Amino acid sequence: MSKLKSRQALTMEQKLLLSKSRITKWNLYYSGQVVIKFEDTDPGKVLLHMVNKMYPDIAVVMAGGDIPYKYPYTAVMALDDPAMIADYQRFGCNKCNSSPKQSRPLMFWLDADIKEYIKKYKLG
Repeated sequence: MSKLKSRQALTMEQKLLLSKSRITKWNLYYSGQVVIKFEDTDPGKVLLHMVNKMYPDIAVVMAGGDIPYKYPYTAVMALDDPAMIADYQRFGCNKCNSSPKQSRPLMFWLDADIKEYIKKYKLG
């Protein structure tokens, strides 16, 4: 089983722990000098909620807006394209030493996981 498939098979609690771990590592790696690239989608709402609960002072930039290049960012990235799947399999969730520097802590989540989180935390 591939790394992606095994992560998709995790329970919701395990996915939450793994995603929060990725967010924490990302934030620590860059000494808190990161931003959230927000997309007004269900996965974007989940990411924003999760990060804000952990680090309420992280700045938010709307997708399509300018992100100062010096800031590594965390964003929701879709796994609907083969290139993204290959990228995930090479780098995992955090790409610290590449361009652009980005974290994709929900990349292995399924649509059902996103819906479950939204329901649980009443993000509707």
